[in-house]
Amino acid sequence: PPSTPGVQLGYIWSPAAGLNSTTISNPILNISTPGTYNYQVIVYSLLTGCSDTSTVTHVVQDRALVGNYTWYDADFDGIQDPAEAGVNGISVTLYDANTNNVVETTVTTNFNGNSGYYQFDVCKGTYYIIFGENPNTVRSPKDATTDSNDSDANTATGKTDNFTLNPGDNNQTIDAGYASVSDLNLVKTVSNATPNVGEIVTFTVTVTNQGPNNA
Repeated sequence: PPSTPGVQLGYIWSPAAGLNSTTISNPILNISTPGTYNYQVIVYSLLTGCSDTSTVTHVVQDRALVGNYTWYDADFDGIQDPAEAGVNGISVTLYDANTNNVVETTVTTNFNGNSGYYQFDVCKGTYYIIFGENPNTVRSPKDATTDSNDSDANTATGKTDNFTLNPGDNNQTIDAGYASVSDLNLVKTVSNATPNVGEIVTFTVTVTNQGPNNA
């Protein structure tokens, strides 16, 4: 109907499935199943009865998954070896790469009896992840091997490169390794702390690694 000041309009939406109301101008649609949904709306004048009909199309897309692993990199080579265990309790924060806003935060935990796992279920978009600190460790070298077995976190910041998720994607290759810090201890001793002139004095320097990683 033509826009006339003061004239009230009525609305009839169909079908009713998924709508919170069929008689208001802007109903809320609540549908989680991916697909294309067409709705018809009849707009009519309560004064004259004149009406017009329009169709509104809504497309609900699949969500995407991204994960998955943080581990203890015992040999500090940036490669996930079979004997190296996962690390729980690492904070993992997902960011929108376009706005730098936080999308979601979690911590790594057990999955199917194994430690070190995380996962996000999100809409399509471009993202990056920041892996948090792990006490008394350093981050593993980045991109040391293929995506499925490497560490993707920047060694200084924990930030990954940007990655794009499309509807239905399942990217389980965003990982981070951590290696323990070595602790070197140096002790110097002298064979004679009060030598006389001309005597030979021997100094001994002993270096020990108090671990837990190799120096």
